[in-house]
Amino acid sequence: GILYDLVWKLYPGTMEFGNRARMTLFTLRNMKKMDLLISISENTAKDARDILRITTRIDAIPLAAEPSIFYKAEASSISAAKKKYGIRKNYILSVCTLEPRKNLQALLAAYQKMPSRRDYQLVLVGMAGWSNAEFFREIEASDVGDNVILTGYVPSAELAPIYSGAEIFVFPTFYEGFGLPVLEAMQCGCPVITSNTSSIPEVAGDAAIMVDPNDTDALAAGMETLLQSPSTRKNLSARGIRRAALFSWETSARMLLASLNSFK
Repeated sequence: GILYDLVWKLYPGTMEFGNRARMTLFTLRNMKKMDLLISISENTAKDARDILRITTRIDAIPLAAEPSIFYKAEASSISAAKKKYGIRKNYILSVCTLEPRKNLQALLAAYQKMPSRRDYQLVLVGMAGWSNAEFFREIEASDVGDNVILTGYVPSAELAPIYSGAEIFVFPTFYEGFGLPVLEAMQCGCPVITSNTSSIPEVAGDAAIMVDPNDTDALAAGMETLLQSPSTRKNLSARGIRRAALFSWETSARMLLASLNSFK
């Protein structure tokens, strides 16, 4: 079995009741019956052992960002993507499903606190998820609403230009089973500010700025400082590309094969 995350256990308030109930009723029982569980991070494996008291063997095998989709894009494709989505300024980017666990309300609050906020658009890429009406109302009621772009779904071919064109990528999520958007941004050479929680440090390593997702002042300060320092952005971009190179589907496939072969 594959264990992606423990959202239903650790953050039940960020899931719809029906999904939460199904996970609670069936998932834990099935996990305990299995001979081998594959988790997508060491943190998820640790949580399963410590919180769920799972005694089944759990091997952690990381995900990867597909290199044909996530790469440092050329200027022409960046310009085309910006024109398509109405991005007229330098921009701060976040890519995720628009739902409570992603903590976008903290991102909006931090953005409002930034002295230079009028110089940058805030671009939020992703489909609307569960319980987001309040967040949309907050955007409309804010003094930066005209500077926020909600793109909705973006085709995979346009993700690299969107990531590559951003000044910074911000991902203040409360909890992730892995945190793939962080890896995607780093692979595109975009400097990252993200959370210091759950599996995110495993992905980011020393190639991102990490803050407490509950601390909007720290998030705002980190964003402002990074935006005002081209040399720091350049350094984080290079470190992110090197860090992302440590993850690949080939490596993960070899790890999975070794796990399966160990049962022979």
